[in-house]
Amino acid sequence: MRPAEVFLAETDLLRKVIAGMGLRSGDAEDVLQTVSIKCLDHASAFAEPSQCRRWLIRVTMNECVTEHRRRRRFRRHATGIAKHGRGLAAKDPAQDAISSEQRDAVQGALHDLADELLQPLVLRYLCDQSSAQIGEILSLPASTVRSALCKGRMALARALMKRGIER
Repeated sequence: MRPAEVFLAETDLLRKVIAGMGLRSGDAEDVLQTVSIKCLDHASAFAEPSQCRRWLIRVTMNECVTEHRRRRRFRRHATGIAKHGRGLAAKDPAQDAISSEQRDAVQGALHDLADELLQPLVLRYLCDQSSAQIGEILSLPASTVRSALCKGRMALARALMKRGIER
C-alpha cells in the first residue's frame, strides 16, 4: 500500500485526531492538506503501511500543535464560534445555555492541557488506540502513556471542577 493510499484510508482517524486537538473543520481541512503534502514528500520512507499510519498520526498531531501556536488567538476564535451557534437550534433556551456553558468549559479545559497530556487523551478516547499503539505513535513506552493518561484525566477533572462541572 502506498503512503497516499494509507492517507486516504486513515482520513477519518486523522479527522478525529484533529478534532480532539481542538481544531475546527475549516482548520482541519488545512491540516489534512498539509499532512497530505508531507505524505507525498515522504512517500519512499515507509516499508509498511503501519509505519506510515503511525507517522501520519504523529505528523497530524504536530501540525495541530503548530496551528495552535501560529494562531495565538485560537481561544477567542473558538469562543466566538461557540457563541454564534448557541441560539441557532435551541428548542429549550435554558437547556441550550447550560449545554453551551458546559461545552465551553470542556473546550477551555482541553485547550489548557499541556500537549503531552492532551495527545494521549485524544488518541485513547477519540481514536480508540491502546496504550501500546499510542506509545508507538508518540515514541513513548506504554507505561509512560498510561501515566500520561492518568495525569491527563486528573488535570482535566480538576480544570472542569474549577469551571463548575463536577460530573
